[in-house]
Amino acid sequence: MNNRFTQTARRMRARVNGSWEATVPFWPKAAIRRRADRRLRHLARIAAQHVPFYRDRLARGEMHITELRGTVDLAGWPIVPPDALRDEPERLVSEQADLAHCVRFLSSGSTGGRKSVYVDHKSLIHNAVYGTLGKWVIFKLTGALFRLRSVAIIVGDGTLDELGQMYADAFGTPRSPVQGGQLEVFSPFEEKLEVINTIKPHVVAGVAGAVADFFLEAHDRGADVHRPKLIKGTAEGISPRLRQRLENDCGILVRLSYASVESLKIGFQCEVGDGYHIHEDVCAVRIVDDDGQELPEGETGRVIVTNLVNHATVLINYDQGDRGRLSTAPCPCGRRFKRLWLEETRETPMLRTPTRQVLHYGEVLRQVIDGPGFEAMQIIVESPDRWRVLIHTEDNTHHTWHDEIAERIERMTGDEIHVELNMNTPFEYSAGGKQLPVIIRCSDQPPYLRDSEC
Repeated sequence: MNNRFTQTARRMRARVNGSWEATVPFWPKAAIRRRADRRLRHLARIAAQHVPFYRDRLARGEMHITELRGTVDLAGWPIVPPDALRDEPERLVSEQADLAHCVRFLSSGSTGGRKSVYVDHKSLIHNAVYGTLGKWVIFKLTGALFRLRSVAIIVGDGTLDELGQMYADAFGTPRSPVQGGQLEVFSPFEEKLEVINTIKPHVVAGVAGAVADFFLEAHDRGADVHRPKLIKGTAEGISPRLRQRLENDCGILVRLSYASVESLKIGFQCEVGDGYHIHEDVCAVRIVDDDGQELPEGETGRVIVTNLVNHATVLINYDQGDRGRLSTAPCPCGRRFKRLWLEETRETPMLRTPTRQVLHYGEVLRQVIDGPGFEAMQIIVESPDRWRVLIHTEDNTHHTWHDEIAERIERMTGDEIHVELNMNTPFEYSAGGKQLPVIIRCSDQPPYLRDSEC
Protein backbone atom coordinates (compact mmCIF):
# COMPACT_ATOMS: atom_id res chain seq x y z
CA MET A 1 0.00 0.00 0.00
CA ASN A 2 1.40 3.39 -1.00
CA ASN A 3 2.08 5.49 2.13
CA ARG A 4 0.91 8.73 0.51
CA PHE A 5 -2.35 7.06 -0.47
CA THR A 6 -2.87 5.81 3.10
CA GLN A 7 -2.04 9.17 4.67
CA THR A 8 -4.35 11.03 2.30
CA ALA A 9 -7.13 8.52 2.92
CA ARG A 10 -6.91 8.87 6.68
CA ARG A 11 -6.87 12.67 6.51
CA MET A 12 -10.01 12.57 4.34
CA ARG A 13 -11.61 10.03 6.67
CA ALA A 14 -11.00 12.38 9.59
CA ARG A 15 -12.67 15.20 7.67
CA VAL A 16 -15.68 13.02 6.88
CA ASN A 17 -15.97 11.85 10.48
CA GLY A 18 -15.81 15.49 11.53
CA SER A 19 -18.81 16.14 9.25
CA TRP A 20 -16.81 18.71 7.24
CA GLU A 21 -17.10 17.08 3.81
CA ALA A 22 -20.65 15.96 4.56
CA THR A 23 -21.70 19.62 4.65
CA VAL A 24 -20.32 20.53 1.20
CA PRO A 25 -23.59 19.94 -0.74
CA PHE A 26 -25.29 22.40 1.63
CA TRP A 27 -22.66 25.15 1.34
CA PRO A 28 -23.59 28.47 -0.29
CA LYS A 29 -23.25 28.22 -4.05
CA ALA A 30 -20.44 30.81 -4.08
CA ALA A 31 -18.36 28.69 -1.68
CA ILE A 32 -18.89 25.54 -3.77
CA ARG A 33 -17.88 27.48 -6.90
CA ARG A 34 -14.71 28.84 -5.25
CA ARG A 35 -13.56 25.33 -4.35
CA ALA A 36 -14.30 24.04 -7.88
CA ASP A 37 -12.55 27.04 -9.49
CA ARG A 38 -9.44 26.57 -7.34
CA ARG A 39 -9.22 22.91 -8.32
CA LEU A 40 -9.76 23.71 -11.99
CA ARG A 41 -6.95 26.30 -12.06
CA HIS A 42 -4.55 23.75 -10.56
CA LEU A 43 -5.69 21.10 -13.04
CA ALA A 44 -5.24 23.53 -15.95
CA ARG A 45 -1.64 24.24 -14.93
CA ILE A 46 -0.92 20.49 -14.90
CA ALA A 47 -2.59 20.14 -18.32
CA ALA A 48 -0.63 23.04 -19.81
CA GLN A 49 2.76 21.81 -18.61
CA HIS A 50 2.56 18.03 -18.48
CA VAL A 51 -0.30 16.69 -20.68
CA PRO A 52 0.60 16.51 -24.41
CA PHE A 53 -2.99 16.81 -25.66
CA TYR A 54 -3.42 20.26 -24.05
CA ARG A 55 0.21 21.42 -24.19
CA ASP A 56 0.34 21.05 -27.97
CA ARG A 57 -2.88 23.04 -28.42
CA LEU A 58 -1.61 25.80 -26.18
CA ALA A 59 1.60 25.94 -28.22
CA ARG A 60 -0.46 26.32 -31.41
CA GLY A 61 -2.50 29.12 -29.87
CA GLU A 62 -5.76 27.14 -30.01
CA MET A 63 -6.47 27.98 -26.35
CA HIS A 64 -5.00 30.08 -23.55
CA ILE A 65 -4.52 29.05 -19.94
CA THR A 66 -4.95 32.63 -18.71
CA GLU A 67 -8.53 32.48 -19.95
CA LEU A 68 -9.38 29.57 -17.63
CA ARG A 69 -9.95 31.28 -14.28
CA GLY A 70 -12.93 29.18 -13.24
CA THR A 71 -15.57 26.72 -14.39
CA VAL A 72 -17.51 29.48 -16.15
CA ASP A 73 -14.56 29.81 -18.56
CA LEU A 74 -14.55 26.16 -19.68
CA ALA A 75 -16.33 27.15 -22.88
CA GLY A 76 -13.03 28.62 -24.10
CA TRP A 77 -11.25 25.25 -24.05
CA PRO A 78 -11.74 22.51 -26.66
CA ILE A 79 -14.08 19.58 -26.13
CA VAL A 80 -12.30 16.23 -25.83
CA PRO A 81 -14.16 13.72 -28.04
CA PRO A 82 -14.41 10.07 -26.94
CA ASP A 83 -12.22 8.94 -29.84
CA ALA A 84 -9.29 11.05 -28.55
CA LEU A 85 -9.28 9.00 -25.34
CA ARG A 86 -9.85 5.75 -27.25
CA ASP A 87 -7.22 6.24 -29.97
CA GLU A 88 -4.42 8.05 -28.10
CA PRO A 89 -5.03 7.67 -24.34
CA GLU A 90 -1.37 8.31 -23.52
CA ARG A 91 -1.63 11.90 -24.79
CA LEU A 92 -4.17 12.66 -22.05
CA VAL A 93 -1.99 11.24 -19.25
CA SER A 94 0.11 13.65 -17.19
CA GLU A 95 3.85 13.07 -17.48
CA GLN A 96 4.02 13.79 -13.75
CA ALA A 97 1.67 10.95 -12.83
CA ASP A 98 3.18 7.98 -10.99
CA LEU A 99 1.32 5.31 -12.94
CA ALA A 100 2.68 2.55 -10.70
CA HIS A 101 0.49 3.96 -7.92
CA CYS A 102 -2.56 4.67 -10.08
CA VAL A 103 -5.47 2.35 -10.86
CA ARG A 104 -6.15 1.72 -14.55
CA PHE A 105 -9.78 1.39 -15.59
CA LEU A 106 -11.16 0.24 -18.94
CA SER A 107 -14.55 1.44 -20.13
CA SER A 108 -17.15 -0.97 -21.50
CA GLY A 109 -16.92 0.48 -25.01
CA SER A 110 -20.39 2.06 -25.06
CA THR A 111 -19.19 4.85 -27.38
CA GLY A 112 -17.66 2.50 -29.91
CA GLY A 113 -14.42 1.29 -28.31
CA ARG A 114 -12.84 0.62 -24.94
CA LYS A 115 -10.98 3.51 -23.33
CA SER A 116 -8.13 3.40 -20.81
CA VAL A 117 -8.20 5.80 -17.86
CA TYR A 118 -5.58 6.14 -15.10
CA VAL A 119 -6.90 7.43 -11.76
CA ASP A 120 -4.47 8.76 -9.14
CA HIS A 121 -4.66 7.98 -5.43
CA LYS A 122 -6.13 11.32 -4.38
CA SER A 123 -8.93 11.10 -6.93
CA LEU A 124 -9.73 7.58 -5.73
CA ILE A 125 -10.05 8.89 -2.19
CA HIS A 126 -12.39 11.67 -3.29
CA ASN A 127 -14.43 9.00 -5.05
CA ALA A 128 -14.56 6.90 -1.87
CA VAL A 129 -15.52 9.92 0.24
CA TYR A 130 -18.42 10.80 -2.00
CA GLY A 131 -19.57 7.20 -1.88
CA THR A 132 -19.62 7.55 1.91
CA LEU A 133 -21.59 10.79 1.71
CA GLY A 134 -24.23 9.08 -0.43
CA LYS A 135 -24.95 6.76 2.46
CA TRP A 136 -26.67 9.61 4.29
CA VAL A 137 -29.40 9.42 1.64
CA ILE A 138 -29.65 5.66 2.25
CA PHE A 139 -29.81 6.13 6.01
CA LYS A 140 -32.57 8.72 5.72
CA LEU A 141 -34.69 6.67 3.29
CA THR A 142 -34.31 3.38 5.18
CA GLY A 143 -34.28 4.72 8.73
CA ALA A 144 -31.38 2.34 9.45
CA LEU A 145 -28.61 4.61 10.68
CA PHE A 146 -27.02 1.77 12.64
CA ARG A 147 -26.66 -1.91 11.69
CA LEU A 148 -27.69 -1.31 8.09
CA ARG A 149 -28.20 -4.60 6.28
CA SER A 150 -27.48 -4.73 2.55
CA VAL A 151 -27.11 -7.14 -0.35
CA ALA A 152 -25.18 -6.31 -3.51
CA ILE A 153 -25.92 -7.89 -6.90
CA ILE A 154 -22.86 -7.30 -9.05
CA VAL A 155 -20.86 -8.35 -12.08
CA GLY A 156 -17.69 -9.85 -10.61
CA ASP A 157 -14.71 -7.64 -11.40
CA GLY A 158 -11.18 -8.10 -10.15
CA THR A 159 -10.37 -4.38 -10.41
CA LEU A 160 -13.34 -3.42 -8.27
CA ASP A 161 -12.44 -6.04 -5.68
CA GLU A 162 -8.87 -4.75 -5.57
CA LEU A 163 -10.11 -1.17 -5.30
CA GLY A 164 -12.51 -2.04 -2.48
CA GLN A 165 -9.71 -3.67 -0.50
CA MET A 166 -7.45 -0.67 -1.17
CA TYR A 167 -10.08 1.67 0.30
CA ALA A 168 -10.54 -0.57 3.34
CA ASP A 169 -6.79 -0.79 4.01
CA ALA A 170 -6.22 2.93 3.48
CA PHE A 171 -9.11 4.07 5.65
CA GLY A 172 -8.26 1.54 8.33
CA THR A 173 -11.81 0.14 8.30
CA PRO A 174 -13.25 -3.33 7.65
CA ARG A 175 -13.95 -4.12 3.99
CA SER A 176 -17.70 -3.86 4.50
CA PRO A 177 -19.13 -1.39 7.05
CA VAL A 178 -22.59 -2.94 6.75
CA GLN A 179 -24.07 -6.33 7.50
CA GLY A 180 -24.93 -8.05 4.28
CA GLY A 181 -24.05 -10.31 1.39
CA GLN A 182 -22.99 -10.32 -2.22
CA LEU A 183 -24.45 -12.09 -5.24
CA GLU A 184 -23.38 -12.34 -8.87
CA VAL A 185 -25.79 -11.21 -11.57
CA PHE A 186 -25.84 -14.76 -12.99
CA SER A 187 -26.67 -16.35 -9.60
CA PRO A 188 -29.87 -18.44 -9.97
CA PHE A 189 -33.16 -16.86 -8.92
CA GLU A 190 -33.52 -19.36 -6.08
CA GLU A 191 -30.09 -18.46 -4.66
CA LYS A 192 -30.88 -14.75 -4.74
CA LEU A 193 -34.22 -15.43 -3.08
CA GLU A 194 -32.63 -17.45 -0.28
CA VAL A 195 -29.90 -14.87 0.44
CA ILE A 196 -32.30 -11.92 0.45
CA ASN A 197 -34.85 -13.71 2.63
CA THR A 198 -32.11 -14.75 5.06
CA ILE A 199 -30.42 -11.35 5.39
CA LYS A 200 -33.60 -9.26 5.05
CA PRO A 201 -31.66 -6.23 3.76
CA HIS A 202 -32.74 -2.62 4.17
CA VAL A 203 -31.14 -1.90 0.78
CA VAL A 204 -30.23 -3.95 -2.28
CA ALA A 205 -27.54 -2.30 -4.39
CA GLY A 206 -25.58 -3.07 -7.54
CA VAL A 207 -26.37 -3.42 -11.23
CA ALA A 208 -29.73 -1.67 -11.46
CA GLY A 209 -31.14 -3.85 -14.24
CA ALA A 210 -30.27 -7.08 -12.43
CA VAL A 211 -31.74 -5.90 -9.11
CA ALA A 212 -34.92 -4.69 -10.80
CA ASP A 213 -35.21 -7.92 -12.79
CA PHE A 214 -35.07 -10.07 -9.65
CA PHE A 215 -37.79 -8.22 -7.75
CA LEU A 216 -40.11 -7.97 -10.75
CA GLU A 217 -39.69 -11.69 -11.42
CA ALA A 218 -40.42 -12.42 -7.76
CA HIS A 219 -43.53 -10.22 -8.00
CA ASP A 220 -44.73 -11.92 -11.20
CA ARG A 221 -44.13 -15.39 -9.75
CA GLY A 222 -45.93 -14.48 -6.55
CA ALA A 223 -42.81 -15.55 -4.63
CA ASP A 224 -42.56 -14.89 -0.90
CA VAL A 225 -39.63 -12.45 -0.93
CA HIS A 226 -38.40 -9.90 1.58
CA ARG A 227 -38.79 -6.44 0.04
CA PRO A 228 -36.10 -3.92 0.97
CA LYS A 229 -36.95 -0.30 1.56
CA LEU A 230 -34.53 0.84 -1.15
CA ILE A 231 -32.87 -0.25 -4.40
CA LYS A 232 -29.61 1.66 -4.99
CA GLY A 233 -28.54 1.37 -8.62
CA THR A 234 -24.82 1.95 -8.94
CA ALA A 235 -23.83 0.66 -12.38
CA GLU A 236 -26.39 1.94 -14.86
CA GLY A 237 -29.89 3.32 -15.12
CA ILE A 238 -33.29 1.76 -15.58
CA SER A 239 -36.23 2.99 -17.63
CA PRO A 240 -38.83 5.28 -15.99
CA ARG A 241 -41.56 2.65 -16.54
CA LEU A 242 -39.46 -0.05 -14.87
CA ARG A 243 -38.79 2.25 -11.94
CA GLN A 244 -42.49 3.04 -11.66
CA ARG A 245 -43.35 -0.66 -11.49
CA LEU A 246 -40.80 -1.26 -8.74
CA GLU A 247 -42.11 1.64 -6.66
CA ASN A 248 -45.84 1.14 -7.32
CA ASP A 249 -46.21 -2.64 -7.69
CA CYS A 250 -43.39 -3.78 -5.40
CA GLY A 251 -43.38 -0.88 -2.95
CA ILE A 252 -39.59 -0.41 -3.19
CA LEU A 253 -37.99 3.02 -3.55
CA VAL A 254 -35.36 3.38 -6.30
CA ARG A 255 -32.42 5.79 -6.27
CA LEU A 256 -29.68 5.85 -8.90
CA SER A 257 -26.16 7.20 -9.30
CA TYR A 258 -24.59 8.72 -12.42
CA ALA A 259 -20.99 7.66 -12.96
CA SER A 260 -18.54 6.59 -15.64
CA VAL A 261 -15.06 5.12 -15.90
CA GLU A 262 -13.85 8.42 -17.40
CA SER A 263 -15.15 10.64 -14.58
CA LEU A 264 -15.99 8.22 -11.72
CA LYS A 265 -18.78 9.66 -9.57
CA ILE A 266 -20.64 12.46 -11.36
CA GLY A 267 -24.00 12.73 -9.60
CA PHE A 268 -26.46 11.07 -7.22
CA GLN A 269 -30.17 11.10 -6.51
CA CYS A 270 -31.17 12.52 -3.14
CA GLU A 271 -34.12 11.68 -0.90
CA VAL A 272 -36.44 13.53 -3.30
CA GLY A 273 -35.17 11.54 -6.30
CA ASP A 274 -35.75 14.24 -8.92
CA GLY A 275 -32.64 14.47 -11.12
CA TYR A 276 -29.00 13.84 -10.24
CA HIS A 277 -27.18 16.24 -7.90
CA ILE A 278 -23.80 16.94 -9.53
CA HIS A 279 -20.71 16.66 -7.30
CA GLU A 280 -19.79 20.20 -8.32
CA ASP A 281 -16.64 20.54 -6.23
CA VAL A 282 -15.03 17.47 -7.87
CA CYS A 283 -16.78 17.39 -11.25
CA ALA A 284 -17.85 20.26 -13.55
CA VAL A 285 -20.73 19.53 -15.94
CA ARG A 286 -21.74 21.62 -18.95
CA ILE A 287 -24.45 21.21 -21.60
CA VAL A 288 -23.62 22.12 -25.19
CA ASP A 289 -25.32 21.85 -28.58
CA ASP A 290 -24.07 19.72 -31.47
CA ASP A 291 -21.68 22.53 -32.48
CA GLY A 292 -20.14 22.69 -28.99
CA GLN A 293 -21.84 25.96 -28.00
CA GLU A 294 -23.01 26.40 -24.40
CA LEU A 295 -26.78 25.97 -24.00
CA PRO A 296 -28.98 27.98 -21.61
CA GLU A 297 -30.14 26.33 -18.40
CA GLY A 298 -32.96 23.87 -19.00
CA GLU A 299 -32.16 23.11 -22.64
CA THR A 300 -31.15 19.58 -23.63
CA GLY A 301 -27.80 18.89 -25.24
CA ARG A 302 -24.53 16.95 -24.97
CA VAL A 303 -23.17 16.30 -21.46
CA ILE A 304 -19.59 17.62 -21.12
CA VAL A 305 -17.67 16.69 -17.96
CA THR A 306 -14.44 17.84 -16.30
CA ASN A 307 -12.96 15.68 -13.54
CA LEU A 308 -11.44 18.32 -11.24
CA VAL A 309 -9.45 15.99 -8.99
CA ASN A 310 -7.86 13.33 -11.21
CA HIS A 311 -4.31 14.41 -12.09
CA ALA A 312 -3.35 11.20 -13.95
CA THR A 313 -5.59 10.97 -17.04
CA VAL A 314 -6.59 14.63 -17.30
CA LEU A 315 -10.03 15.17 -18.84
CA ILE A 316 -11.13 18.78 -19.23
CA ASN A 317 -14.35 19.20 -21.23
CA TYR A 318 -14.78 15.49 -21.97
CA ASP A 319 -17.80 14.48 -24.05
CA GLN A 320 -19.60 11.77 -22.05
CA GLY A 321 -21.70 10.67 -25.03
CA ASP A 322 -24.89 11.36 -23.03
CA ARG A 323 -27.59 13.98 -23.49
CA GLY A 324 -29.26 15.89 -20.68
CA ARG A 325 -30.24 19.23 -19.17
CA LEU A 326 -29.12 21.17 -16.10
CA SER A 327 -30.94 23.26 -13.52
CA THR A 328 -29.78 25.45 -10.63
CA ALA A 329 -33.33 25.58 -9.17
CA PRO A 330 -33.45 24.77 -5.43
CA CYS A 331 -34.14 21.18 -4.46
CA PRO A 332 -36.49 20.48 -1.54
CA CYS A 333 -33.69 18.42 0.08
CA GLY A 334 -31.72 21.62 0.71
CA ARG A 335 -28.58 20.67 -1.24
CA ARG A 336 -27.12 23.47 -3.36
CA PHE A 337 -25.54 21.29 -6.05
CA LYS A 338 -26.91 21.69 -9.58
CA ARG A 339 -29.19 18.93 -10.85
CA LEU A 340 -28.91 17.00 -14.10
CA TRP A 341 -31.66 15.13 -15.94
CA LEU A 342 -30.50 12.63 -18.58
CA GLU A 343 -32.50 12.39 -21.80
CA GLU A 344 -31.45 8.81 -22.53
CA THR A 345 -31.49 6.28 -19.69
CA ARG A 346 -28.07 4.74 -19.11
CA GLU A 347 -29.57 1.27 -19.27
CA THR A 348 -28.12 -1.98 -20.56
CA PRO A 349 -30.89 -4.58 -20.98
CA MET A 350 -30.34 -7.89 -19.23
CA LEU A 351 -29.70 -10.94 -21.40
CA ARG A 352 -31.86 -14.04 -20.87
CA THR A 353 -32.01 -17.65 -21.97
CA PRO A 354 -35.29 -19.45 -22.79
CA THR A 355 -35.22 -21.02 -19.29
CA ARG A 356 -34.85 -17.50 -17.81
CA GLN A 357 -31.18 -17.65 -16.82
CA VAL A 358 -30.15 -13.98 -16.47
CA LEU A 359 -26.83 -12.65 -17.74
CA HIS A 360 -25.29 -9.20 -17.85
CA TYR A 361 -23.36 -7.83 -20.83
CA GLY A 362 -20.25 -7.62 -18.63
CA GLU A 363 -20.30 -11.36 -18.01
CA VAL A 364 -20.24 -12.08 -21.74
CA LEU A 365 -17.56 -9.41 -22.20
CA ARG A 366 -15.30 -11.29 -19.79
CA GLN A 367 -15.29 -14.24 -22.20
CA VAL A 368 -13.65 -12.20 -24.99
CA ILE A 369 -11.94 -9.22 -23.41
CA ASP A 370 -8.48 -10.79 -23.21
CA GLY A 371 -8.37 -11.74 -26.89
CA PRO A 372 -5.50 -10.19 -28.90
CA GLY A 373 -6.54 -6.90 -30.46
CA PHE A 374 -10.00 -6.86 -28.86
CA GLU A 375 -11.60 -3.38 -28.87
CA ALA A 376 -15.38 -3.56 -28.41
CA MET A 377 -18.44 -5.83 -28.51
CA GLN A 378 -22.16 -5.48 -29.20
CA ILE A 379 -24.80 -8.17 -28.64
CA ILE A 380 -27.97 -8.19 -30.75
CA VAL A 381 -30.67 -10.62 -29.56
CA GLU A 382 -32.42 -11.55 -32.80
CA SER A 383 -34.71 -14.14 -31.17
CA PRO A 384 -35.02 -15.75 -27.72
CA ASP A 385 -32.54 -18.49 -28.68
CA ARG A 386 -30.26 -16.64 -31.14
CA TRP A 387 -27.72 -13.91 -30.44
CA ARG A 388 -25.64 -12.06 -32.99
CA VAL A 389 -22.36 -10.99 -31.36
CA LEU A 390 -20.45 -8.18 -33.10
CA ILE A 391 -16.77 -7.87 -32.17
CA HIS A 392 -14.29 -5.22 -33.29
CA THR A 393 -10.53 -5.79 -33.26
CA GLU A 394 -7.85 -3.16 -33.68
CA ASP A 395 -6.30 -4.59 -36.85
CA ASN A 396 -9.48 -5.97 -38.48
CA THR A 397 -7.89 -9.39 -38.88
CA HIS A 398 -9.21 -12.82 -37.98
CA HIS A 399 -7.31 -14.40 -35.08
CA THR A 400 -7.46 -18.06 -34.08
CA TRP A 401 -9.14 -17.16 -30.78
CA HIS A 402 -12.15 -15.85 -32.69
CA ASP A 403 -13.13 -19.42 -33.53
CA GLU A 404 -13.51 -20.22 -29.83
CA ILE A 405 -15.69 -17.24 -28.89
CA ALA A 406 -19.08 -18.50 -30.07
CA GLU A 407 -18.54 -21.87 -28.39
CA ARG A 408 -17.40 -20.18 -25.16
CA ILE A 409 -20.48 -17.92 -25.01
CA GLU A 410 -22.82 -20.79 -25.84
CA ARG A 411 -21.37 -22.82 -22.97
CA MET A 412 -21.95 -20.04 -20.47
CA THR A 413 -25.63 -19.95 -21.50
CA GLY A 414 -25.98 -23.69 -20.90
CA ASP A 415 -26.04 -24.25 -24.68
CA GLU A 416 -29.52 -22.67 -24.80
CA ILE A 417 -28.40 -19.91 -27.19
CA HIS A 418 -27.05 -20.20 -30.74
CA VAL A 419 -24.36 -17.54 -31.20
CA GLU A 420 -23.62 -16.04 -34.59
CA LEU A 421 -20.28 -14.21 -34.56
CA ASN A 422 -19.75 -11.14 -36.78
CA MET A 423 -16.19 -9.80 -36.83
CA ASN A 424 -15.67 -6.08 -37.52
CA THR A 425 -19.24 -5.51 -38.65
CA PRO A 426 -20.40 -1.89 -38.04
CA PHE A 427 -22.14 -1.39 -34.70
CA GLU A 428 -25.59 0.09 -34.24
CA TYR A 429 -25.84 3.41 -32.37
CA SER A 430 -28.45 5.30 -30.37
CA ALA A 431 -29.80 8.69 -31.46
CA GLY A 432 -27.30 10.27 -29.03
CA GLY A 433 -24.37 8.56 -30.75
CA LYS A 434 -23.66 5.90 -28.11
CA GLN A 435 -22.90 2.37 -29.22
CA LEU A 436 -25.60 0.24 -27.61
CA PRO A 437 -23.99 -2.71 -25.77
CA VAL A 438 -27.18 -4.80 -26.03
CA ILE A 439 -30.08 -4.58 -28.50
CA ILE A 440 -33.19 -6.73 -28.02
CA ARG A 441 -35.11 -7.44 -31.26
CA CYS A 442 -37.63 -9.82 -29.65
CA SER A 443 -38.93 -7.71 -26.76
CA ASP A 444 -42.49 -8.89 -27.53
CA GLN A 445 -41.61 -12.54 -26.83
CA PRO A 446 -40.84 -14.48 -23.63
CA PRO A 447 -38.51 -14.29 -21.75
CA TYR A 448 -38.19 -10.58 -22.71
CA LEU A 449 -41.91 -9.81 -22.77
CA ARG A 450 -41.99 -8.37 -19.24
CA ASP A 451 -39.19 -5.94 -20.13
CA SER A 452 -41.23 -4.46 -22.99
CA GLU A 453 -44.22 -4.06 -20.68
CA CYS A 454 -42.03 -2.11 -18.26
